Amino acid sequence: MIGAPTEVIAFFKQLTRARIIELTFDEESELLSREYIKEQIVGLKSLVDCQHIATATVNNIDILVSWNFKHIVNLDKIRLYNAVNLKKGYKPIEIRTPREIFKRDIKMKTNIKTEKTFDAVKMMRDIRNKIDKELEGMTSEQVLKYYEDRRRRIRESKK
Repeated sequence: MIGAPTEVIAFFKQLTRARIIELTFDEESELLSREYIKEQIVGLKSLVDCQHIATATVNNIDILVSWNFKHIVNLDKIRLYNAVNLKKGYKPIEIRTPREIFKRDIKMKTNIKTEKTFDAVKMMRDIRNKIDKELEGMTSEQVLKYYEDRRRRIRESKK
């Protein structure tokens, strides 16, 4: 939480233990983190960042939340981490900032709670489940082609 805004620190301090998931860094996570380094996504000095991402990936976490914009919450790096994840048989991981995930809750300065009208986590899980069904039984190469085709269709639809 070093460098996080005061309201974010306050938000996380008030979370109950029941809402916090503790993960164990294991050998599988270590191997995946070393793969990120091997693929030169970041240098060896950023091994701890890679371990953070690998642990979340191996434990099938939907969304990893971080303030680290240099090595973790960085679109170019996220794409590279996910390319390695796919190559190694893992699902892509969503990586976001606390502000993106806890937008409504972080506005605690006002002490006004609004009713939840949109559940981003549920939406992400629904999308991930749909994609999982579409990817079921595909090889790594087929999965990569699937994502390339999706990106191409999205780009074409924006024209």
